[in-house]
Amino acid sequence: MNGLDGWTCTIFRNQSEHLSSNLILAAERALLSAASSVGPDGLLTYVWDAKITSRNPGYCFKQAGWSRRGRSADGRKTLLTKAVA
Repeated sequence: MNGLDGWTCTIFRNQSEHLSSNLILAAERALLSAASSVGPDGLLTYVWDAKITSRNPGYCFKQAGWSRRGRSADGRKTLLTKAVA
């Protein structure tokens, strides 16, 4: 729907004592070891800013090496991406 070609994280919620960024990195390793290809746009996720209590929505993804790429079409969510080598 956004014209990008990559793997999208559609839901993430950490309810453990582990750092969220470490869980994200572990999930990336598992995906990349199992997937034959990811797509030219790499890894993608949206963060619905208004539903996050943090002053820095997407912080855990940013700590895992993801970057802000833009906004969703409706303007309510931040698009974060990570290139895959």
